[in-house]
Formats: sequence, C-alpha cells, structure tokens
Amino acid sequence: MSYTLYHGCVESAIEPIINGEYGVEKSTPIVHPWLCANGNKIFFYDKELVKEDEGLDDDEDATPFCIERCNGQAQIQNACLPNPFNVTCVLEVTFYQDKYDNPINFWDDLCLPDNSCDYPNGAVCMDSDIFNQLVKEGKVGFKVHKYQFFPKLALCYITSLPIENPLFNKDCLTEGELKACKFFMDSNIYIEELYQCDEKDYFEVLPAKFKSEIA
Repeated sequence: MSYTLYHGCVESAIEPIINGEYGVEKSTPIVHPWLCANGNKIFFYDKELVKEDEGLDDDEDATPFCIERCNGQAQIQNACLPNPFNVTCVLEVTFYQDKYDNPINFWDDLCLPDNSCDYPNGAVCMDSDIFNQLVKEGKVGFKVHKYQFFPKLALCYITSLPIENPLFNKDCLTEGELKACKFFMDSNIYIEELYQCDEKDYFEVLPAKFKSEIA
C-alpha cells in the first residue's frame, strides 16, 4: 500500500525536497511568509481531509482541490521572494513505507494534524527529519507539477495578506512593497486570472526502493 499527500513550494525547493534535504539551508536563508512555519516540519494537504472540508461526496476526487490549495501556498511563497520564479510547484508526494518498513495506508500513519494556526483546514504536518530519512531510504516518490507565475505581478498575488492576516510575516517584504499592497487593496485591484494557472511542466521521481515494482 502507499499513500499520497500534496505539497506546494517554490522552484528552488524542488531539488532539496526530492533529495531528502528539506529544511537544510545551503545558502542565504529565505524569510518564510508565515510566522507559524519553520524548517522543523513539512506541511501537506490531505485529500480525505480536504474532501471533508470542501463538503464533497465520497465518490468525488479531491485531488484538484489539494493541488489548487498547494499552488496557492506556492504562489504566496514565490511572490515574497526578492526575485520570484516564473513557475510555482506542486508535489504529489507518495509514501510507500514508514521508517520501520510498514506500509502507509492513511495520513495519520506518518503525520499529525497541522495545528500551527487556525486556517489550514485539510492540512497535516510531519517532522522534516523523518521526511528526509524516508526520502533517502528510497521510500518516497514524487510527481512534480509546475504552473505559470507572472513575476512582474508578484505583489498582486498577496495584496491582502500583509494587511488582513496576522500570521503573515511582514519581514519578507520591503516597506515600499507593504505600501504597494495596501494601495492595491484600497483600490480593489484583484486579478482573478492570476489564480487560474496553466501547467507548464511535469516530471516524476520514482522511489529508489520500489522503482522496479512501479516502472
């Protein structure tokens, strides 16, 4: 058995994640946009919890909703970078075994509910050390989706967050960018099309331990 969770991130985070180095700083640390986040845990959306949160029927697939939520988080992270990438990334992360070689059947075989704040319904988290260990042991596979992002419109993706969300880390923006966000919000500037993203690229990373079984 295996189980899939969903994670959104910026493009530069892909290589560390798929190599079991999540949270390991190799260069200048990036200021994270959420005050409740740190490198000690990795966060995911779970499709069963999201299905419940969205009020979907049992036979409805919650995967598109997970991907949409993950990409929304990735857009926020990317928009807060000094030099945003032109894509955002969503990972379908499939776990095949835990550290004791037991099969994974449900999210709570590995994760805990995300209680870092009141907002992320459908989210779960895992210690980054455990995640990295499982990746390095070849027990985790990845499907990586890349979606279009417009760097020149970066602040338009996060206009209301610095003003309305107390968990947003204002230190990741300059004083001028914070003023621009307030101006955009006061002017009711909202571009719906920014959130309707085209997929630009896709690739898969098979788990080393199970590669022959899956291929």
